[in-house]
Amino acid sequence: MQCPLSGTKKLLKTSSCNSTNTPSNLLRNICEQGNISAGERLGTYNRGYWFRLFTVLQEEFPTLIKLIDDNSFNRLAQEYLQVFPSQNQILNYLADYFIEFMAMDHDWNTSILQKASELDYYYIKAFDAIQKTPLDPQTLSPEELARLTETVFYLQPHTFLYEEERAFVELRQLKVEDEDLPLEVPIEKQGYFLILRNLVSTLECIPLSREQFKTLKAIDSGLPFSQALETAFSDLSEAEAEQLAPEIGNWFNQWVSWGIFTLED
Repeated sequence: MQCPLSGTKKLLKTSSCNSTNTPSNLLRNICEQGNISAGERLGTYNRGYWFRLFTVLQEEFPTLIKLIDDNSFNRLAQEYLQVFPSQNQILNYLADYFIEFMAMDHDWNTSILQKASELDYYYIKAFDAIQKTPLDPQTLSPEELARLTETVFYLQPHTFLYEEERAFVELRQLKVEDEDLPLEVPIEKQGYFLILRNLVSTLECIPLSREQFKTLKAIDSGLPFSQALETAFSDLSEAEAEQLAPEIGNWFNQWVSWGIFTLED
């Protein structure tokens, strides 16, 4: 009998998991000759379900897995699922509590792994989140346009701001082979990014300047555009602020064209 799981080297590394609910013996059971009982079939199905959960999490956290290798990641995933077991048949929600788990008291709780997890988590949520009606200045009345800079609007649910102190964004985009893992911790590098699902449903990670990041962060906290700018520019000299001032209109128009704002709370 040909084993239907051939080629799943990454998944087979879950054999290091010791829980009876994990799929350490799945390959042997499925490839076994002869008839199996209903109980054995149920056990094989259960272990296959764990395989599926591990696979989903591996695919959703590519940055994190590069720092600890896939074998260690499966142990982490096992611990996560023991604390936050899957409660939904739709696996889109499987990682909902991952950031909360990473902040708990265990060996995986390090600043490096937390920031890597945060980046991956934003990608997951940007892909799955709903789309609210984008802010479109062309649909506003002259009176509403005149008040726009004093109006509170919001970032779309599929839009996230990410600040890095190390080159995690580059690490996520890096293509590597399993045998090369784990990789070294990325170099120190300050960066600011906007992670979003654009209007054609493609995920993007767009670099921002520090002032752009601070402006969007202030908008996300509930400040209208004018006050958000004041907050972002508060630590700049007068000359630096004057140099950036002509670009503000371009920032706003670009952000609106990306559909990242909404008037819906």
